[in-house]
Amino acid sequence: MFYKCCDLLRRDFRLTTIDMLGMGGSGRPPFHQKTGRDAVAFFVHSVEAWMRTQDDLKQEKPVLMGHSLGGLVSAHYGLRYPQRLRELILCSPVGLPQAPEQGGVERLV
Repeated sequence: MFYKCCDLLRRDFRLTTIDMLGMGGSGRPPFHQKTGRDAVAFFVHSVEAWMRTQDDLKQEKPVLMGHSLGGLVSAHYGLRYPQRLRELILCSPVGLPQAPEQGGVERLV
């Protein structure tokens, strides 16, 4: 759904989109996680594995933007690997508290 924003973003930014494992046209590796926390860790690990394959990201830290479930995964990625990101943008992230000023994302980890 968020792909409709890509043309607009490409006007001013270098844009790379990631299709999360098991969604869209991506591969569907075995998935045996039993808890939500384990599922999020699975996706965070897959993002980190992809990031490590990108040589240009070793030179310049990226801005990571996530929408919906991607926003939840991006928030957890930012908490786990803050040194790897320049900025984090969350667009309508699913599963995050409505009042981040009252503790926010930290309550998720």
